[in-house]
Amino acid sequence: GRGTDPHEFGDYFRVTRWYSAPGHDTPGGSADLIKGKVDSSIANLYQRQRVWLEGYHSMGWGATPERLMFATRENYLYGCTLLNLHGLYYTTYGSYWEWAPPCYHFRMPYWAHMDAFLDYFTRLSYLLSQGHFVADVALIYPVAPFEAELNGRAATQTAFELARQLMGAGISFEFIDNDSLARAAVEDGRLVVKNAGAAYQALIIPNMEAVRWPTIEKAAAFAQAGGRVYCVGALPSVSDRAGRNDPALAAMNDRAFPPSRRVAKPADAVTAIRSAFVQDTRGLDQTVRALHRKVGFREVYMVMGARPNSLVEFRAKGAVELLDPWTGASRPLRVAGETATGTLVELPLESYEAQVVLFTPGRKHVNPP
Repeated sequence: GRGTDPHEFGDYFRVTRWYSAPGHDTPGGSADLIKGKVDSSIANLYQRQRVWLEGYHSMGWGATPERLMFATRENYLYGCTLLNLHGLYYTTYGSYWEWAPPCYHFRMPYWAHMDAFLDYFTRLSYLLSQGHFVADVALIYPVAPFEAELNGRAATQTAFELARQLMGAGISFEFIDNDSLARAAVEDGRLVVKNAGAAYQALIIPNMEAVRWPTIEKAAAFAQAGGRVYCVGALPSVSDRAGRNDPALAAMNDRAFPPSRRVAKPADAVTAIRSAFVQDTRGLDQTVRALHRKVGFREVYMVMGARPNSLVEFRAKGAVELLDPWTGASRPLRVAGETATGTLVELPLESYEAQVVLFTPGRKHVNPP
């Protein structure tokens, strides 16, 4: 399950936050948004530098470098920062070993050229391990409904569908656990998790009939301070404060979720959030997906899905460069202008590539010839 099944692991954040590199196994030749976001959220909230990706067992001996490249870029977009290609088999007796071919080493015809592939992700791993992740939306990882045996599966389905729709809409988010939410503070209309660099503009409770009392307390405090708190589906009806039929919980629900913030479907929450504040990255005539890390005073974005030479608005200002993981080189990007909240930047690469954009605030930008 690796974070995709709270019923199997219980509170996966409490289980995994002790590891120096939270991570997961990703079988086949694809990326896994939920696993990547769960583990990268653990790493961010508990100050772990690396997010381990084991890929890609059971893909078969037809695994191509093209497929590995695309899947790994996507996994890094979801927060992974350390690649471990699955398996070196010392024997392939009968052409098959265990249940998980291939191995990605000297038995592959492209092994002689793997240095270029590995150098690319070594550079990307180093860069994306610096600083901390920046997200606008905190989505509660639904553990309490399983602990209370109250429709945990429904809460999980809602939470993960929300995650997919938020990512698909280009909205930056991460999962948050009960403990991190309890230690968060409400500051200037944001929900701030100390020492993690997390400062959220919105909080979502996904169809959770049961909650921890500190969770609903913090949700109510955030809403009262101007934060955007949304309940998708069922309102909490049980807590660990007094169980069911608790007037205090009903009062907290009223404080946390005004009628306009109680929505039926994940899509309703996504629509509300898109119009609530300026998004961190925004394609002018397209939706792009992005990862944003703050590294010291600089802003680093990894963007996928932008059409070649199209404009993307970033919620950042300063000199803008494109970093090339193939070579380690950088070059200035073309800026079309500044907006009230950010910068319009022309992105030159193909939509399937990872465009790594660096902003240096306070430095004047000069467009390339």
